[in-house]
Amino acid sequence: NDSHWSLMCREEGTWFLAGIGDFSSTCLRPRAFSPLQTHSPWISHVTRGAYLEEQLAWDWGPDGEETETQTCPPHTEHGACGLRPEAAQKGMLWPWLAEVHVAGDQVCTGILVAPGWVLAATHCVLRLGSTTVPHIEVYLGRAGASPLPHGRQVSRLVISIRLPRHLGLGPPLALLELSSRVEPSPSALPICLHPGGVPPGASCWVLGWKDPQDRVPIVTAVSILTPRLCHCLYQGILPPGTFCVLYAEGQEDRCEVTSAPPLLCQTEGGSWVLMGMAVRGSQELFAAIGPEEAWISQTVAEAHFLPSSGSPYWPATGSDLCPPDMAGASSSPKAAALILLLLTPLIQD
Repeated sequence: NDSHWSLMCREEGTWFLAGIGDFSSTCLRPRAFSPLQTHSPWISHVTRGAYLEEQLAWDWGPDGEETETQTCPPHTEHGACGLRPEAAQKGMLWPWLAEVHVAGDQVCTGILVAPGWVLAATHCVLRLGSTTVPHIEVYLGRAGASPLPHGRQVSRLVISIRLPRHLGLGPPLALLELSSRVEPSPSALPICLHPGGVPPGASCWVLGWKDPQDRVPIVTAVSILTPRLCHCLYQGILPPGTFCVLYAEGQEDRCEVTSAPPLLCQTEGGSWVLMGMAVRGSQELFAAIGPEEAWISQTVAEAHFLPSSGSPYWPATGSDLCPPDMAGASSSPKAAALILLLLTPLIQD
């Protein structure tokens, strides 16, 4: 009667510890157990090595009734990455969208690129001039600031931050290593990555939130500009490895930019791919994933890049493709917008 009983469950040949017996349990009454799932953030913080699984097929609600089962998603032609999002009570549930909470006072967007890794903007996760790694928590499976029912939310601590080697150039992208893997599920699934160019026939979107408090995800349709237009509009100030987008009229202010929202494209085959992350303080400039393919692949072996397609984002160094009347046009947003409208047919070239 004094022993602490453990509740074990077997699912598809794998044994899981599901709960620890309550002190009120006796041999003469049904046993009550404390579920481990509610303690997963604490267990992960203390052990950093425990294997935690939030997406078991069994799941019981507060009144004991069995709730909706969670099943692993099917594979696409590119593997288990880039599946379309599903509807949730508070909006759309984007399975790769992560909330990156930095030291408790800042929330940025991140993207799950592998079961144990999230990609985020460097300026969001590292303080300027600081040499210490801040306390960072990552949440997946959210369609807003409040948790969703049925235990879909997943949380992990960040145990290390990896940067590419070209530190002198101020790398815009950082890889966050999670304290334990996030097993694939409909609410937490890595996205596919694109090595360069624009996928033929793809539709592209900026994914973020308008209100940093509610953090309900919204998408804004954009067009990726040709290298020539991007180079001309940002003559002399365009950071290397970046590309430009054009928003639909009146849509520029839909997403809050300090959270560094990602740019996604949906390919003709239906798979979603990550193209870039917003440059600090900008709505139109994005740091491209393609130039960092070698670094990402070496750091994260499970990151899945699609076959290369399309043209490079930027022209060759030193090329002068700009008409004289476009020089410095980026200094005036209205003038730049007018030029883009006049040159809209070129965007499709």
